[in-house]
Amino acid sequence: MLRLLPSPVFVGLFPDHCWLQTSSGESSHAITSENFGNTDDVLCAFSDMLDAKKNQLARNARLVLTVSDEFAVFIPVPWQDALQQLDELHNYSSILFEKQGIKLNAEWILHTEFATYGGTGMAYALRADWLKKLIEIVVSKNYQLISVMPVSAAAYCEHQHYTKKKKTVLILSENRRLTLLRFDRHGLQAHDVEPIIDSADISGVRLLRRQILSMPDTESLLYWCARPEKSNTPIEFIQLTFPNLTTQYLPHGAWCR
Repeated sequence: MLRLLPSPVFVGLFPDHCWLQTSSGESSHAITSENFGNTDDVLCAFSDMLDAKKNQLARNARLVLTVSDEFAVFIPVPWQDALQQLDELHNYSSILFEKQGIKLNAEWILHTEFATYGGTGMAYALRADWLKKLIEIVVSKNYQLISVMPVSAAAYCEHQHYTKKKKTVLILSENRRLTLLRFDRHGLQAHDVEPIIDSADISGVRLLRRQILSMPDTESLLYWCARPEKSNTPIEFIQLTFPNLTTQYLPHGAWCR
């Protein structure tokens, strides 16, 4: 008898918002606090959300997590034909981080993704102690953890569903930061971040001004927001920078695949 695996359950963990989405598209937005105090607060909210939804989840449910970029560090990874082994790639990514002043040690879990052959990859690292606590929560509730990816990495891996090899700017909006990913037919061309201090519009203008000279012939604009109620709100700083382009507002579950 063929036994099929249950469809995954998609979970989002962000400092101001957590959600749970089944494969059918049904979403539960359990947490709407404007700001948790630290990363452990987010884990507590995650645990509470799983408890609240336990009657809707199958035993041994398979969880796929997308987490805030605040919980990770990133570096673009140029393609290297000579790197064939995982440990070679790991060491190469670690060196790239170190050149940016980020020394990774046993306190970090490092992973590198290449979405397109021959294109620029993305390396990211998550705190090992935080990841261990997250895994313990999942195991204690008899669920399975399939993957954990920061939203920039998830968007990088899934971008081809939306960019269609066009020269594209993707903005990822979180409560305390804006992230810009720029793609063309060769893949990732830029990854930039701007903290939100005064307002999202002021920070967005700063972010786009840094990139504007590199993307004068942008063909496509994509916008994704961690808060679903803000996903379709017109974004002033994008309209001011690219008045002749129409922004495509991506659904909240855009990276849930």
